[in-house]
Amino acid sequence: MVLSGSAARKYVGDSDPMGQTLLIRDEGMAAKVTGIMKDMPGNTELKADILVSKSTTRLFNADEDKHWANFGLWAYVLLKPNADVHALEQKFPAFVKRQDGAEEKAMQLWFTLYLEPLRDLGYPKGRGGLAGTT
Repeated sequence: MVLSGSAARKYVGDSDPMGQTLLIRDEGMAAKVTGIMKDMPGNTELKADILVSKSTTRLFNADEDKHWANFGLWAYVLLKPNADVHALEQKFPAFVKRQDGAEEKAMQLWFTLYLEPLRDLGYPKGRGGLAGTT
């Protein structure tokens, strides 16, 4: 897991947090501190003091990737320079159908994935940004 500077001070005080193991769930799930990040600025879309990898969250719920109706997750990807964003987005509907088509049909909900430049997060124009952020 990666801790903000504030979280590191909160949980380990003045000790070096790198490599320490912290319990992150009531069930006693443990994760190793692998990095420290600066505290997030107040105007960021991503408000977090602790970041945990997807491979670690699968330890809590092995079926997590099979249930796409959880709308509390954001994913960030780094594209290669000059990547064709439009061509990649064109592949998303088939990807969602392969991953979750049966659940979508049963729930009568249709999920849409799209890419958004990181620089546009927090600005409510078009489809970008979240409500209430400026």
